[in-house]
Amino acid sequence: MGAAGVGIATNVGDFQLQAPELRNFWREMSRRKLMVLVHPTCPCDAPQNDPGTFLSVGYPGETAMAATKLALSGTLEESPDVKIVWSHLGGGLAMILDRIDRGYQRFSSCPHPPSYYLRRCYFDTACIHGPALECARATWGVDTLVFGTDVPHVPNAEKTRSMH
Repeated sequence: MGAAGVGIATNVGDFQLQAPELRNFWREMSRRKLMVLVHPTCPCDAPQNDPGTFLSVGYPGETAMAATKLALSGTLEESPDVKIVWSHLGGGLAMILDRIDRGYQRFSSCPHPPSYYLRRCYFDTACIHGPALECARATWGVDTLVFGTDVPHVPNAEKTRSMH
């Protein structure tokens, strides 16, 4: 219907992105060469009544975990033409990419290091920490960074504004 892409969370109901139940989704996105923006969300087993630690720390970890699992599962091998945008610079992926690559041989459905697949992805620059942005630029390259697919996370923004 003319869509340039779709948005999806890091889990869909009870399914993580690499779930067999979502393989046809990824194949179809690849067939159509569509952009898929992945934004973190609380997993089903997230802590109840969390005061904000999951939003601050869990979301970047959730994004990095979802990307890693998608690469290691073979999903990105099967869907080479999908264009994924990982929110918030991909969480902590840029900092731990070498660590992820070192263990990939244990996953028989991943014929290449995860960095092979993740370097074909894009990363939004919703970030207010310059060194994190520089790490992402150095790891992924400037051609994979996209602007403004989300807003930077500013905890207590209303409270902070009213204090000034």
